[in-house]
Amino acid sequence: MKNRKWIFAAILLIGGPSLLPFSLEVITLIELFGFLGLWTIYSSYAVYLVNHPRFKRGLCLATSWDFQPQMLFSLRDLKACPQLVFHMLPVQSVMVWTLNILFWGGVARCYII
Repeated sequence: MKNRKWIFAAILLIGGPSLLPFSLEVITLIELFGFLGLWTIYSSYAVYLVNHPRFKRGLCLATSWDFQPQMLFSLRDLKACPQLVFHMLPVQSVMVWTLNILFWGGVARCYII
């Protein structure tokens, strides 16, 4: 009994939809419902990802020039702690825009040039 089921399944796989007792319209409807189901699943997953707080933070970080404003220290603070000069530089903005330029430059190089 199990052997016959496997043989029937093999015949269907090899023969394709021409052996099924369905018309082409029914097969098209089945595929359309399957596509709509996949569309529903993936679109809801995309909505979840877009609304995720980490995605929003990353998008804000990647699209703003100064996501975190530089700190301004007085001359007296800088004399006491010279390493605070590093925090006055727009390092985060420079890094983010360098990554943006490198990424989009790579895309342009691969697909446009």
